[in-house]
This record gives sequence, C-alpha cells and structure tokens, in this order.
Amino acid sequence: RWSNLKSLTTPFVRVEATIHNVVKDHILRVFFPTHIAAGTVQVEMPFNVVTRDIEHPDTTGWREPYRPVQPQRSFVDISAGHRGFAVLNAGNGQYEATDSPARELALTLLRCFRQWNSIRVAEYPDQTSSQCQGTHTFAYALFPHAGDWVEGGVLRQSRLFNLPKKAAAGGPGGPTILRPRA
Repeated sequence: RWSNLKSLTTPFVRVEATIHNVVKDHILRVFFPTHIAAGTVQVEMPFNVVTRDIEHPDTTGWREPYRPVQPQRSFVDISAGHRGFAVLNAGNGQYEATDSPARELALTLLRCFRQWNSIRVAEYPDQTSSQCQGTHTFAYALFPHAGDWVEGGVLRQSRLFNLPKKAAAGGPGGPTILRPRA
C-alpha cells in the first residue's frame, strides 16, 4: 500500500506490506535494485552509523561460511557521490547489500526457523514461535536522495519515518490528541 500518496510532504515513499505466513523454515526479503556503483553501505547501528564493505571477504579456511546479511537499526544507505538510495525501516533488523551489478539492497521481513541446539544437536519441535506463523504487517520506506547519507539527510528522514509528527493541544485538563477525520 502506497500510503503517502495523499500527502506529498515527505521525500520518501512509505510502504506497508501485510502477509499471512503459513510457510516454515524460510526467509522473506524484499529486494531493491539500486544500480549505484559503490563499494560500501552506511548502516545505522545503536549509537553510530557504520560503513560496511559490500564485497564478500574470502572465507577460505573459516569454520563457518560468510553470511552476507548484516544487522541494522533503522536504515541502510548506498551512495556514490552525487546520488544515493536508502531503505528506511521500522523494526526490521536485518539487511543485505548484494555484491552484484544491480547492487540490490534487501530488507529481511521474516526469518522463520526451527528451534534447535547446535551444541547438543537437539531439536525442539514443540517450540514453534520462531516460525512466525500468522498475519504480519511491515512498514518500510524508500528514500532516493542527492549526495551521501549525511548530505541527503538520511538519518533525519529515518527519524521522521519512525517518529511521525502528531498534533496535540494542551490545557488545564491535559493534552488531547487530535486525530484526522475519516
């Protein structure tokens, strides 16, 4: 649902996706091809915005293979000098920046997996909540911008997306939240 078509006051496009999950042991992600020739992405983490390489490291000899999915807080941005593209999100903590010509940014919506203990090699089939069955609604936004993440105001837009302004009137009886009429 493209919800901000009514109000063009934000420079990003807000998307809400509702799905009913009946599948087990899968990952559901949305991919956005950016075609921005950059070698890094900028990602908000708690207390910082970090830069991460897109190219996968050589994992020869590693005990576990490299997984290209990474954690993030409220945005991942790819920029190449004069232009950039950010995926803003509300509560989706995982992304991937693909090492491909399309330089896709992927946002993980669901990670559904069975409960098991890798040390004891034990499974727990009665613990099904990690399968995320049921109906879920996800909110994210697409934000193309000029410049890098700082010049484009990506952090500010992620805050506006996650903490939208609300009008309220205060008085002796306490605040009253004003809601738009339907």
